[in-house]
Amino acid sequence: MSKKVEKCVFILSDKLPPGLALNCTALLGSSLGAHYPELIGEDYKDADDVFHLGLLSLPIVILKANEGELIQIRHNALELEKTKCIDLTNISQEAMKYNDLIQRASKTRFSAFKYIAVSLFGDSGEIGDLTKNLKLY
Repeated sequence: MSKKVEKCVFILSDKLPPGLALNCTALLGSSLGAHYPELIGEDYKDADDVFHLGLLSLPIVILKANEGELIQIRHNALELEKTKCIDLTNISQEAMKYNDLIQRASKTRFSAFKYIAVSLFGDSGEIGDLTKNLKLY
């Protein structure tokens, strides 16, 4: 990512039960950290000299949206210049193995995906424009 990440939001379906919502945040966070390791803060030690691994170095706001809002946000994210998107779809939720996800996604048109969660990270202005009407999860 060429520009510094200023903001990160996770937007979850308002229909997700708590366990699946937690799972979605774990998947989005781990994918974000894997693709952008520079967002992970340095490891540190506490006052007792106990070692702690670095965490994501920026806050994450968790919002909720209905199915139509998630679709619109994901599609609008394609037009953004300074913001990236990670998505979780019905296919990613149903696939038991990652290869199943890849195979099923390759046979599914973009317009047919149903979104259960998305993460936007990058420019705070672009993200704010897309999410200003959403409520906290």
